[in-house]
Amino acid sequence: MQRSKGSANERFWNRVSILGRGASLSRTDREIVARCRAALSSADRLLDVGCGTGHLTRALAPSVLSAVGIDTAAGMIERAQGAGEHHNLRFRVATVETELASDPDYSAVSCFNVLPYVADPADFLTKLGMLAGRDGSVLLVVACLGERNSLVSKLVRWAGNRGAMPECRPFKIADIQTLAIEARLSIIESMIIDESLPVVWLQYKVRERTVRKLNIPSQRIPHGV
Repeated sequence: MQRSKGSANERFWNRVSILGRGASLSRTDREIVARCRAALSSADRLLDVGCGTGHLTRALAPSVLSAVGIDTAAGMIERAQGAGEHHNLRFRVATVETELASDPDYSAVSCFNVLPYVADPADFLTKLGMLAGRDGSVLLVVACLGERNSLVSKLVRWAGNRGAMPECRPFKIADIQTLAIEARLSIIESMIIDESLPVVWLQYKVRERTVRKLNIPSQRIPHGV
């Protein structure tokens, strides 16, 4: 189901923005940044979808020509902008649909811990590929809670079922690969970067640019957790 502006999910992410991270990166964050830097070049124009408070976007900006972080939660973007923007770093409230409608010129798209929360993951991945363009890179990080029946998985499902937080799909790694094939993305690299959930890093190349008439309502994008 599409979520509208001002929905319970949107209000949840805006409340979470108050608790957003500062400049410090966790061990998993540092691993994500290292993987992204290895996959990106100084000529890349990066779009970070569901950027949250922008701590990972900011860490990647020095490695690329330009970096834009987008999120549908205004509170997240306000915090990201409050930490400062630079000549090659910008943040704005936007959706993948509004970015596609603006005739984008990106060569790489990153999306960290967002996929389990979107309404239509297959459509969402296809649009990430469209934003990256032919031969562009799509860099994903996904917490695959369906891989094991851990305490964290149980708590997340419990909270989602009771409306305490947005519902989170319990993806398995194989589910992500199937979605990527449907979105015409070719796998370059995949690996588990955090065994506890597990958290999976995936790097894809766009096999062919998919042209699609955008005649559906905008899909709201939660922040990167």
